Amino acid sequence: MTANNFINEYAQTAIDATKNVNLLPSVVIAMAAIESGWNTNKLSTEANNFFSIKAYTNPNGTPIIYANDDLSNEPFRTYATPKDSFNDFVDFLYKQNARYLSHGLATATTPQEQLQAIMSAGYATSTYTGTALNIISSHSLQDFDKVKQTETQDTTAAMVISEQKKKEIIYLIIVALLFAAFVIVYSYS
Repeated sequence: MTANNFINEYAQTAIDATKNVNLLPSVVIAMAAIESGWNTNKLSTEANNFFSIKAYTNPNGTPIIYANDDLSNEPFRTYATPKDSFNDFVDFLYKQNARYLSHGLATATTPQEQLQAIMSAGYATSTYTGTALNIISSHSLQDFDKVKQTETQDTTAAMVISEQKKKEIIYLIIVALLFAAFVIVYSYS
């Protein structure tokens, strides 16, 4: 798969996976590209594992595939869909391993800061950050961070509008009840 095809295929998946956490889609896309070899390695093509997440701890109980990584024949998680892999990766960083948050992932605001937090927590070697930043820069992946921000703002605006609509409906119900009560009282007098 070409880099552009990979990005076109998985950018929205990264945006959706990161919508409720402080994790930039550009970072997720770059890491998926590195770990999956742009969706050409065995883990991504056979197991939808785009982040090489091992199954030494397997909180979701997903099936396991064995492949060579740091050691030979290591267990890796498998996923039904790429979306499941992206969602589990976000959970891996935010829920399954507190070390990422303790290294500042939740407060990091730039791709470099987020990658540094992930690497300092032990995800990979120091050269990984440079490779990921190069992918982000050369493929303009920061544009997807802006898309996430816009989608988040749109969702927030929709929630505000929804709250206003609820208040208007409640107001109309109260007015209707008061009017009905007035009609009943007036009709008995």
